[in-house]
Amino acid sequence: MANYRKGDHSDGKKLYFPEGALLNQMEVAVVESERRKSEILKEPFVVYLVESRPLENTIGIEQGCALWRRYSEFELLRNYLMAIYPFIVMPPLPEKRPFYFQINVAKFQLAADKFDPDFIERRRQGLECFLLRLASHPVVSQDPIFRGFLNQEDSWKESVASTQWQQKADSRFKSISASMSIKKPDERFDNIRSYSESLNTNISSLLKVQQRISHRQQLILKQHTEYGKLFSEWSAIEDELGDILQQAGHQMDTLSSQTETVLNEEEVAYIDQLKEYLYFTESLKAIVRKQHLRHYDLEKAEEALSIKSKQKDELAKEITALENGEEVPQSGFTLKSVSNMLFGQDSLEAKQEKMLTLEEQVRDAEQTMKMAENDVNVFVEKSLKDFDRFKKQKVRDVNEIMENYVKTQIKANRNGIQQWQAMKEYFMSM
Repeated sequence: MANYRKGDHSDGKKLYFPEGALLNQMEVAVVESERRKSEILKEPFVVYLVESRPLENTIGIEQGCALWRRYSEFELLRNYLMAIYPFIVMPPLPEKRPFYFQINVAKFQLAADKFDPDFIERRRQGLECFLLRLASHPVVSQDPIFRGFLNQEDSWKESVASTQWQQKADSRFKSISASMSIKKPDERFDNIRSYSESLNTNISSLLKVQQRISHRQQLILKQHTEYGKLFSEWSAIEDELGDILQQAGHQMDTLSSQTETVLNEEEVAYIDQLKEYLYFTESLKAIVRKQHLRHYDLEKAEEALSIKSKQKDELAKEITALENGEEVPQSGFTLKSVSNMLFGQDSLEAKQEKMLTLEEQVRDAEQTMKMAENDVNVFVEKSLKDFDRFKKQKVRDVNEIMENYVKTQIKANRNGIQQWQAMKEYFMSM
């Protein structure tokens, strides 16, 4: 998402966003963080400055704004959007607090303290990426609550609550139960689930390999630092070699420092962005769960209509038989047949009244089924469309991620060659 900043590619060309995307009209950024204390809250907390401003020559767009938001407000925004737009592959948030990252991979420790400056900075960048994802989406970026998040300093939470979004949120337990009860699942969403699982496995494997590489590089950095210290100490007891050893120690220190800087850049440009797509797989699974829930409701509606229609048909045959003076047909050994044997059959008038009730129930069941069918069709159409958008986005982003990784590796190795070349010249002059 680095290219989303300021709306330009590294080559200066204007980025294109889908029609309706807010980033066609405004710049959005999380520019800084600040640690605060409250008289009410005992523990300190961190707030983030969200800035938005219209692009040059933009007409008919709201003015820019700068306001402070807490992480919990970002969470509220995402929860609201997931409830209102269940068909969208919602971008993930960065971690709320540092922890040992472990999802089928080796541990990645971000920081030991949730107020660690490096962790806060990486979280700031992650929150900015989250907002840029939303602002580049043609549907979400038009949502009034999202716009209010950017420019409504007072009563924004009250505006969210007034939408009653919680009532529209799908129950995770219900969706799990539905997925286990579906008789004829949609193969397209089974494919999405398989895709998300494979993507999760592949990214987890990449992170596992990267963890091993990073561990080895950290060991090498530590050894270079020890080299520098030893050369400096050695220089103190040498007359003729003193300056050369001191310079060699300095080059080792420089190599260690520069490489560490590059590795830190790699954390943001490679690991953090891969982790974002690891968490994107959870959004894909959420889409599948929501489709299962709607598909389950449709199957239940179809089943209810089938039962009522069958009851109506059987009752119609009984009414016809009574009207013609024929024997009422029996439907086997059922609770109804036992009741008829004990208490006698209903009169023609009673059956006709039941028929009116059944006809109304069938109409209600048909209406319920049509609504469920429409809900499924709309959800499927929109979710598949957004899934296609997500895959195109992923191709662009993975290309950028790998390009950044290659650049950091080239930079690190060039620094190493430069420092070792200087070392060589010092020792050749002995």
